[in-house]
Amino acid sequence: MSYINISGTFYYLCGVLDGCSRYIVNWDLRESMTEADIEIILQAAKERYPEVKPRIISDNGPQFIAKDFKDFKEFIRISGMTHVRTSP
Repeated sequence: MSYINISGTFYYLCGVLDGCSRYIVNWDLRESMTEADIEIILQAAKERYPEVKPRIISDNGPQFIAKDFKDFKEFIRISGMTHVRTSP
């Protein structure tokens, strides 16, 4: 995830990478980076490659440890994904 300043407005650039090849599976430019934004980005990546069983590796950012994280964990479970948290 990176921040981009466009005409005084900050946007978040979030990408989903293949862990082996580092290929960009999906990316999006968003005005916010909430749990819902992450779900949208991950779902779009999953729709592009429905046969893949992805493993999410995150850095414990607020989107992944928010109060509503149990909803995110449920989204991951329903989507057939696993989640591994690492230090930043």
